Amino acid sequence: MTPHQRTITDLLAFIADLPATRGVAPRTADAYRTAIRVMQDVLDIGPDTNVDDLDIDEIAQRLHDRTAGRYTHHSIATYTGNIRRVIDLFAGRMPDWKMRPRPGHHASVTSETTIAYKIQLRPGKLVVIHLPADLTRAEAQRLATFITSLPVGAPDVAQEASPPTS
Repeated sequence: MTPHQRTITDLLAFIADLPATRGVAPRTADAYRTAIRVMQDVLDIGPDTNVDDLDIDEIAQRLHDRTAGRYTHHSIATYTGNIRRVIDLFAGRMPDWKMRPRPGHHASVTSETTIAYKIQLRPGKLVVIHLPADLTRAEAQRLATFITSLPVGAPDVAQEASPPTS
């Protein structure tokens, strides 16, 4: 094993930490873990296998071929989708905004935990803002007030088109 190799064992440890580190629902993390375990069991993939060497399309085909009659097409597609998502997340190919906590979900949050929010400001202009995961309404209001104070120059087109009030 090379020093930079990321293994299935590393992937499973990453999955175990997802609820605390990325706000992933525990049931979603369980679904990812189950998909990886099914992949390992059915395809005889060991814990020291390099995750970067896995071909998800090939895995999907092999799962389909080896489980015909045992799993439905829908189940195989679900396992494959979960494998693809968690490996993309593990490899850093999935944007953070796809993993931010859902409303009402309470992940383990510390004062140091931040979430990167990506916002398309206008065509061709993406803005990334890092905010504390435990942002309060008062803090959000303070940020909103600050941001509304930033524009300079001519007023917005919508304001220009408004008739003057008397």
